[in-house]
Amino acid sequence: MADSSLPMKTLGELLSVVEAGSRPLGGASSGSFGVPSLGAENIRLDGTLDLRSVRYIPKDFFYSLRTGRLKPFDILINTIGAQIGKVGRYMGEYAEAAINGNLALLRCVDNILPGYLFYYLQSEDAQHDIRTFVMGSAQPYLSPDFFVEMNIPFPSMKEQQQIAKMFDDIDEVIRSTELTITKYEDVRAGLTYDLLSRLVGGAGGRPVRDLIYSEFAGEWGEAKERNGLYGCMVLRATNLIIDGIDYETVARRFISKPKVMDKKLRKGDLILEAAGGGPGVPVGRVARFDPPDDQVYIVSNFFRTLRPAANVDKGFLYYTLDYLWRQPKIWQVQQQTTGIINLKVADYLDIRIIVPPFEEQRQIARILDDISDTIQANRRQLEKLRQLRAGFADDLFSGKVRTVKA
Repeated sequence: MADSSLPMKTLGELLSVVEAGSRPLGGASSGSFGVPSLGAENIRLDGTLDLRSVRYIPKDFFYSLRTGRLKPFDILINTIGAQIGKVGRYMGEYAEAAINGNLALLRCVDNILPGYLFYYLQSEDAQHDIRTFVMGSAQPYLSPDFFVEMNIPFPSMKEQQQIAKMFDDIDEVIRSTELTITKYEDVRAGLTYDLLSRLVGGAGGRPVRDLIYSEFAGEWGEAKERNGLYGCMVLRATNLIIDGIDYETVARRFISKPKVMDKKLRKGDLILEAAGGGPGVPVGRVARFDPPDDQVYIVSNFFRTLRPAANVDKGFLYYTLDYLWRQPKIWQVQQQTTGIINLKVADYLDIRIIVPPFEEQRQIARILDDISDTIQANRRQLEKLRQLRAGFADDLFSGKVRTVKA
């Protein structure tokens, strides 16, 4: 781990029990009979448990187990597969429970607080160290040496308690903010349905193509500069995020200047994903172009640019097409070639939308913008909290900041 002013102990010195789990021949069942058996899929990345799809083992098998039977405050760690090192915390959610063979449980000795060890093993430094104990390539696994040799910062019990409480407190605020976002997203979904369901995809109305001034495909370009080519920012599918565009990850590419000038984006343009979908995920996502700088942007050839017509409110068209993407009708304008799902753009542009008077369009957009702005504000707050948490981990587990005088 990074340099630490705290005393260190090995994980082997801090654990009274290290046990792997198992499941019976034939595996566990998805029914609710028997005893819950947790696997790596039940651990979220933040360490909380996802108990919505727990599997069960027979009671007689559970009582025959010599290892892997859970007790409150056990720490769970994923030891096999793609997410080695993912750490969870079992707080006694069930009267009886076990783990499967992808997990190990760690039970602490008396002089280390389980909450402190849990939070340390989640930290960036600890995760970096855990990766040094990974072995195998086709099926990676966590070496048994990890449970003996891994070094752990070891402050006093009082300082462990204070560090764990600080993380408990900030995690509670993070969870509260996540719940607030979910609540507003549910409200927005309901409002969107109420405002737009009657307008989209019916027999009446006007085709989408009548609601746009122009529509054109993107360009890919060269990754590196070449003589005679013009440098511009090219938006790709990886730059699309929830409710918007991640401009910080947009790559610069080089394209002939006439093509760039013909296809450069304007503020208010809509970006339509026209290719690149996968199983169960349709293409047709829409994003609003609202750049944070004065760079020249175009889209890649996986996208189409839609420029709204003058008599159509840009916000209304965005929310209407975003709503369309979430409806089963979007699958009627998809086609699959060589494993990639593409949008049949001509058919998409033929989908009909009932267009209310311009002032009503603006009012619909304002209502949905207001709640979207609230969601975005909470997402920004959530990102700040996560950054604060990461900073705490660096400072507290390294000893840069002490909660108790040394």
